[in-house]
Amino acid sequence: MPKWRRASTFGTGRQVPLDRNQRARFIWLVRADRRHGRLSASGEDVAIELVKLLGEDGRLDPSHATVAARAGCDAITALAGVQSRPATPMYYVLPATRILRG
Repeated sequence: MPKWRRASTFGTGRQVPLDRNQRARFIWLVRADRRHGRLSASGEDVAIELVKLLGEDGRLDPSHATVAARAGCDAITALAGVQSRPATPMYYVLPATRILRG
């Protein structure tokens, strides 16, 4: 089965802005995961930089080199941190949602 549908349009995707409390909760949860050993030190740095780079409109699209430079790690480490599920801001902030297509 193809991963696309006929006559589908691709846009910017779902963008969810975070308020001050959600950002603080995200950083607190990331640091808690680091303390419990679920996240590496570089993963923590990458996750915190990602939430700092999140725009007011919910847009988040920095390059891996930008994230690596700001987190103080290698680009490959930043790529691994971005791809890991606990490092993404929406993992901590948004509850699991189910999209129904009909």
